[in-house]
Amino acid sequence: MSGYNLHHTETFSRKLRKIKQHDLVGFERVEKTLERLAAAPGETDGVLHGPHRGKLKKYVGRGGYRIVYNWCDSCRKSRRHLADKCSFCGEIPDNSVVLHDIYHKSDAEKAGY
Repeated sequence: MSGYNLHHTETFSRKLRKIKQHDLVGFERVEKTLERLAAAPGETDGVLHGPHRGKLKKYVGRGGYRIVYNWCDSCRKSRRHLADKCSFCGEIPDNSVVLHDIYHKSDAEKAGY
């Protein structure tokens, strides 16, 4: 395991619980992706636009879920450009990853992506 700590926002935790209740296979894929994310948060699948502008995304399979996150070390090196959008900023160390949101690819348009 790497030195990166994962911090869930309330929104992320709530949605992850729903996924676990309704899509166990999808939940297991999300868990594996979170393990990879904790090991290498810099291996992102892109930067988001829309409601989470500037945050990073990680795909959970091609047709599955999308994880919205921010890697604290990277954010802080870029002059804390997301400090006003992250409730954890200033409270957690650089070796942290904040998990902001998770949504299914089919809900991307509805979520504003």
